[in-house]
Amino acid sequence: MRLTLPADATLVDLARPDHAAPRLAATLDQLRNQPSLAAETDMLARQMIEEVTRAGGYLFAVLGDGATLTGANAPGTPDWTGEYADALRWRLDDTGHETITVDTPLGPVVVAERVTAGIVQLQAFLAEPGCPDIVVITLTAPSGRSQTHRMTILDIVHTAGLDGPR
Repeated sequence: MRLTLPADATLVDLARPDHAAPRLAATLDQLRNQPSLAAETDMLARQMIEEVTRAGGYLFAVLGDGATLTGANAPGTPDWTGEYADALRWRLDDTGHETITVDTPLGPVVVAERVTAGIVQLQAFLAEPGCPDIVVITLTAPSGRSQTHRMTILDIVHTAGLDGPR
């Protein structure tokens, strides 16, 4: 599946985690513009990369405002339909998430939003036709720009296609 990321996204290559953490730290340092926090940023970057790779993540990007974007697979069904998407949506609704279902060229996508402790987390659940897994795209950011981040994740899922690598 091909995903088009925002123009201000800095992609962090997860194929080599030992190189990914310094790349992420450098990106975060540049965004923060506070050299005195470099040691803290290095530790944070290592933790973030470890968590994403441990969860089987294959996508990690930092947006221009410091929001992070990750992608991983989760067990799903090759029979992803509107009914299956609705069932997932209602399950997520029951756990306190605000949810919507949107139609995309790949079929229905469930988008869930949760705000806790000043952090917004948006997750999009989309299926690749005939594939038993679903793709979970997660955008995490301070909640001050929730509307902008909602539009960002919707733009990403609307541009998802089958012609290219993940």
